[in-house]
Amino acid sequence: MTAWKDIGPIDAFSKELHAVELDGTTILVVRLGDLFYAMQERCPHRGGHLSQGHLEGTELVCPVHGSRFDVTDGRLIRWVAGLPGLVRELATTFGQPRGLEVYPVEIRSDHVWVKI
Repeated sequence: MTAWKDIGPIDAFSKELHAVELDGTTILVVRLGDLFYAMQERCPHRGGHLSQGHLEGTELVCPVHGSRFDVTDGRLIRWVAGLPGLVRELATTFGQPRGLEVYPVEIRSDHVWVKI
């Protein structure tokens, strides 16, 4: 069952990438100016911590192999971008290309709420 969870005041999210623990699940909260997005925190390829990655615009770059995801919808942009051709093809044996699971976000009374 999903429910809305208050994950804290807006001011607590001063940087762009935040790992947040909710009911035993770690999610990634991304702040882009006044907009907030929430998604799975682990990369679907090898489980890299996306909270340790970086943003290029709305693209989240995995710190392990450079996979890229759009934070606005979780869409996969580029799979294991940091690997050369044949190695990249072999890497799919450890995880098939896919986007990120995303969660709805709302701002209520200066607090960030996530539905998970």
